[in-house]
Amino acid sequence: MLAADATLNRAGIAQVKGVSRARVTQVMNLLRLPKRLQTMLLNVASPEQLHHLTERRLRPIITCSAPEVQRRRVQELVAALGHKTHR
Repeated sequence: MLAADATLNRAGIAQVKGVSRARVTQVMNLLRLPKRLQTMLLNVASPEQLHHLTERRLRPIITCSAPEVQRRRVQELVAALGHKTHR
């Protein structure tokens, strides 16, 4: 939405989508992950796993500055969720 309308900001998106500006910021922060990690998260096959990959669980990974640590943490999160959904 931001790319399509230069006059739009996060507050405008929040209003259009019916969520808080803080929520828009939280979700947009996911875009700070490297593209390959975004792709890894988008390719999670199990709907149960995907349901558990919340912004809140990813937030500590986003704030980590080392790409290799981010990659390892995403892999660990996805692996841990796989164990939870198979119980």
